[in-house]
Amino acid sequence: ARDPHFVSHIHLRVAECLRLLLDDTVAGVSSGRVAELIAHYRRNIDVLLRVSVGSRLFDMLYDEIYPVLEKDNLSKAVLLEYLDDYILDGALERPPPVIVSDYLSNLINEGHFSQLQSAVVRIPIDCIDLHKVMTTCRQNGLYDGVIYVMNRALGDYLGPLEEMLNTVASFSGRGDLLSDHEVQQGAQLLLYLHCCLAGAAYPIGALPEEQQRTVPVQVYRCITSVHGKESVGRREEGAYPHLRLLLQFDAQQFLHVVCTCADAPLFQSEDNRLQRLTEIVGMLSLECKSASILSEYLKFVANLVATDRILTPTETVNQGIEALLRLPTLTQGEEQSVVEVMRYVTGIDMERVLRLSTKPLRVTICSHIFRLQRRFVDLLKCYLTPPVNTDSFFDVASRLLVSDLTREERRATEEYLKERIEDLSALSPSSTASLVVDHLGTYWAELRRKTSPDDRRGVRQKCGEMIDKAFRLRRDRGECFLTGDEEVDEWAFEVAFEWACSEGKKDDRELKSFLLFWLPLGAKTDICLNAAAATGCRTASVVLLLEARGLLTRAFSLLEKRLDEAIAEGEAERLLSATDDILSLARSHPSEASEHGWLLTLFHRIAEATKIGEEKGEMHDRLLHTVERVLESGTERAIDIIDSLLQYPAFCEAPYRDHSSLLNSMLDACAYEKRVLDAFDCIQVTEGIEKLREITSLSSRRVEAIVAPECATCAEGITRAAYLYSCGHMQHQECWRSGEKVCPVCVEDLSTDQSSEASSTTVSRGASAHHRGAIGFARDDRRQKKRRNIFDMWDDEPYLGPAGKL
Repeated sequence: ARDPHFVSHIHLRVAECLRLLLDDTVAGVSSGRVAELIAHYRRNIDVLLRVSVGSRLFDMLYDEIYPVLEKDNLSKAVLLEYLDDYILDGALERPPPVIVSDYLSNLINEGHFSQLQSAVVRIPIDCIDLHKVMTTCRQNGLYDGVIYVMNRALGDYLGPLEEMLNTVASFSGRGDLLSDHEVQQGAQLLLYLHCCLAGAAYPIGALPEEQQRTVPVQVYRCITSVHGKESVGRREEGAYPHLRLLLQFDAQQFLHVVCTCADAPLFQSEDNRLQRLTEIVGMLSLECKSASILSEYLKFVANLVATDRILTPTETVNQGIEALLRLPTLTQGEEQSVVEVMRYVTGIDMERVLRLSTKPLRVTICSHIFRLQRRFVDLLKCYLTPPVNTDSFFDVASRLLVSDLTREERRATEEYLKERIEDLSALSPSSTASLVVDHLGTYWAELRRKTSPDDRRGVRQKCGEMIDKAFRLRRDRGECFLTGDEEVDEWAFEVAFEWACSEGKKDDRELKSFLLFWLPLGAKTDICLNAAAATGCRTASVVLLLEARGLLTRAFSLLEKRLDEAIAEGEAERLLSATDDILSLARSHPSEASEHGWLLTLFHRIAEATKIGEEKGEMHDRLLHTVERVLESGTERAIDIIDSLLQYPAFCEAPYRDHSSLLNSMLDACAYEKRVLDAFDCIQVTEGIEKLREITSLSSRRVEAIVAPECATCAEGITRAAYLYSCGHMQHQECWRSGEKVCPVCVEDLSTDQSSEASSTTVSRGASAHHRGAIGFARDDRRQKKRRNIFDMWDDEPYLGPAGKL
């Protein structure tokens, strides 16, 4: 535990330091400047307050520091300014009335009324000048201060409520927009009412136990009084003026206050106060005949019934619904209130509600009833009744088709939607396409089956855009089919393509992009081709279809015509586009382009187009590119290109630097081909000389005559590459298997001779000796004969046939 003597000593030392600082504060500054003096006061007074409050030296603050600083107006103003934070935090302990009075007066003089209201509720009630505070708060509508004083000082809880009710009544029925201050006063009234009904202190805290039992009952009786406090003056306004006022001011927030207090002890008693309050509110709502009040009442009842707080006031609810539906216009939120009460309240006449919701149509209410009765076709008809909410309809239809429907319900729903596809396409083609693609897959085949050739145009006009959107939806999903049936897909695509061409909805570039993905469908017949050609302005699409159908000559002719038109009209942009398209076509089909001279024709056209001055640079690039493409297939056309260029003054009369890149490109192509030919000739000459030397060398060698015209191994004729041995035998190259190149016949003969010599045992010694001597002489003579392999010095194996062919 802390030593009390030490703590006391510390407090004494702190007090001494504070006195020194106080003296320094009062001494001021030597310069005498006001700005420096104020800064001096702020610096020292901030420390004085923080240390005195933090050390709980309140007596020194109240009795020594404040009396000294209040003598100077500047120091007093600074002190009161810094006191504000400590008062709002509740850090001051029972401040003297003189300090409180000076502080509140300073706030009033400065016009800080919101701050005044916040400070009053945090100062002990016995430290406040009640008359001054009450007067100031009433004059400025600061009801937090009024409530605090009347509750804490006078124990009066009804007085502030009645005052605020009267204040709100003064502006509630004006009919114009409320000011921010008036809205704040109304919010204070509802908050105070909530605290009183719940048995809580305003704005925070709890009431004493005795007042927790009495205050809620007093406030309840006040707001439910038939005539209010002054019965004579209130009769002309009708019964229950307080409840009527609260409903008219903000029915939603008032009924929300009642709902949040439904668990309070006030409404848990046996007096059925909540039930009675609900009945009174229902009666007043019917009298007001306001859509907002009636809708809030219905939601209020639905909430209480759903939580088993009250018994269902069926009759009043039915009357409220009928009164609400007889009003000429309702918002969706007001219609939703009827739906909410039908979900939780039993005994509601659904058929009567449906009749009342039909004329004028209340879509939210009718759709709820149709769902309950599982009348899904009527539900869709309801959403299609003008004015149609397109997004809501397609959302409902999509969710309906994926819900748990019976087979008959699904069939009826799908049939109705299919019948209304044309109308839906007029509302939203993209949403209709998504609905059909995702949920009505059989619609396409049925549409094709029932569409005759005479009806095709009508279908195209009504559903063409929707079918176009369906194909685009499939493309965006990366799917290359519409239904999976090629015939149906082909028919549907033709309709969509005809619509895009005939209605002029898509430009050529967009149509070509669309056609590229679905080209297998569009190119199967001539329908899409004829549709694109009929417009006369879909050249890119027509060329794409001609190319897909193999009509390349017609495609080039069309592009050539387009090129000629651009040259004639002098449209540089069209000229460049046509040139690029021809180059692209030639790039895709090089053999046809070379055979029919497309690029040379293009070259002549571009050479003429160089007369266009503004696009000379770009056309020059196209010309250069065309020449390069022409020369890629060989330089035999280089002379034609040069002759053509010299026919145009734009080239022959221009200096070399103007067309140097073009001419250099041509010369480079020709030079490259010449260098290739020269190198090839050099290689042939070099290799020929080497081979000739080898052949000459071989011809000077001695080779035995060919003793047999067949292979020594397989005995077949020599019709392919073979070896020729020095002994005159030949052997196919593929028949050779041994490790060294030796004639198989001569090797076999030598082996036979050796085996015969070993087996000759019956011959006489003399004859045998003579025979062995003869054989040995022959063998020695053969061994002594010098052998030479003519193939040892060859890098490649020799062939009898043409070089490189087996």
